[in-house]
Amino acid sequence: MGALVEFTEVSVSTPELLHGAFVDEPKAGATLDAHAVDLLGWALGESARVVAVEFLIDGRVFWRAAVRAERPDLAEAFPDYPDAGRAGFRTTINLIGTPPEFEVELAAVLKSQRRVPFGTVRGRHLWRRDHAGDFAELVSVVIPCFGQSHYLSEAIESVLAQTYPHLEILVVDDSSSDNASEIAGRYPGVRCLRCDNSGMAGARNFGIRSTSGDFLVFLDADDRLLPGAIEAGLRELREHPEAAAVSGHFRRIAQDGSPIETFEQPVVRRDHYARLLTDNWAGFPARSVYRRAVFEHVGGFDPELDATADFGLNLEIARQFPYWSHGELVAEHRTHGGNSSGDAARMLAQSLAAVRRQRPHTRETPELKQAYRTARKFWKQYYGELLVAQIGKSLRDGERGRALHETATLARYSPRLLPRVPGAKQRPLPS
Repeated sequence: MGALVEFTEVSVSTPELLHGAFVDEPKAGATLDAHAVDLLGWALGESARVVAVEFLIDGRVFWRAAVRAERPDLAEAFPDYPDAGRAGFRTTINLIGTPPEFEVELAAVLKSQRRVPFGTVRGRHLWRRDHAGDFAELVSVVIPCFGQSHYLSEAIESVLAQTYPHLEILVVDDSSSDNASEIAGRYPGVRCLRCDNSGMAGARNFGIRSTSGDFLVFLDADDRLLPGAIEAGLRELREHPEAAAVSGHFRRIAQDGSPIETFEQPVVRRDHYARLLTDNWAGFPARSVYRRAVFEHVGGFDPELDATADFGLNLEIARQFPYWSHGELVAEHRTHGGNSSGDAARMLAQSLAAVRRQRPHTRETPELKQAYRTARKFWKQYYGELLVAQIGKSLRDGERGRALHETATLARYSPRLLPRVPGAKQRPLPS
């Protein structure tokens, strides 16, 4: 299982300054693992030696291979060219993250460092299917539940109301002390499995291991899917076969299920990974439909990220694979006092931890370096301001110990906001 690429065309020319060139692999019509595509061939200069072959997409070099592989066949075919016996190149490239339909240009690099284009490899991204096309694809919906059983019926019924019928519904009772198992048992066809209390991330990972659908949806017990959510997600994945996951829009609901004001959400069409770092456009996981195959590559939800494990997962996916954004309304997110996102201290620390995990991968381009810096500033400010308000509430409620802990978190992660804490001595911020 996993990401694939199909090569649709391989073309080679013999331009001036080259005696000849050829691409032996890949061949047109081949379908290969996108993570490891072997490219081999040869390039022989007319009067100057070819030292390397560069691979370009949209005019930008993304890979380079030395020309020095032994080619006895070329030495025999071109006895008048002393370099022919070592005119071969062989390399393995990773095509994850390239456009859905890509064109790789090949250019020979002469000893003088002059570049001579000589070939083009065209292809498109695919995902390996687990089942033949004659069979309806199964979607597994995983609903972790811990202390939210009073909302669980609404979550289950929102899945049962889907316009797409081929569903597997699993409630993961995360060793909750309420009656989640009893509620799930009221619905024929809904399975409920109990796991050791391992938090939201662990419960979701348990759900991945315990289901078998081609696609996965993760629905928190206090949220709801809208009736066309899964059908919309599958349609977007069919229309964008290169994508590992797709994410739609949501609306906020109050504790009683009534709609409340929802902020405007973007449809992201480019720079998905950089944008996700800075504004988390994919949001909570019920907005997305994931291909099961992607979890071979990203593992799953990271329990160490605690409340932001979904953010961390989506960052890993968007960094390695296309992650499509669409504007259809697919989910409802309930706002109440028990939301993990309501703990600003925890969210501040864990959002920055999720971003920090991406630091080694943002050093490749100036754009990603800037996105990383912007993300750190954004989350410090966003959750820092919420934490200032939360500290004020803790003080008003007489919870001084909690306020002290929250202030310590603010001092560690967003110290510039400390002067805004109620009762703090006002002083100029450092320049």
